[in-house]
Amino acid sequence: MMGLDTAAGLLGKGRLADELCITVRNLNYKIGGERGACDADIIAAARGLEERAKRFLAHAQKLRAVVSQAMSPSAKQPGLTDLGIAA
Repeated sequence: MMGLDTAAGLLGKGRLADELCITVRNLNYKIGGERGACDADIIAAARGLEERAKRFLAHAQKLRAVVSQAMSPSAKQPGLTDLGIAA
């Protein structure tokens, strides 16, 4: 099933298999179509992707916070005008 294959590519087969409470071997059978994928499998895959997305977003927010602190007036960074270049 293409949806599970894409999820496995994003999460990794081991993590996706854990989300589905199956072995990687059984996951390969589901991806290959030898075994069926039920609604619960798709929901579990979506849940795993959502959890990973939350971690990505949290890390992105941390990175933005670092940049915001570096750009605050109290943390003076040399800009173009400091280098004698007109903006």
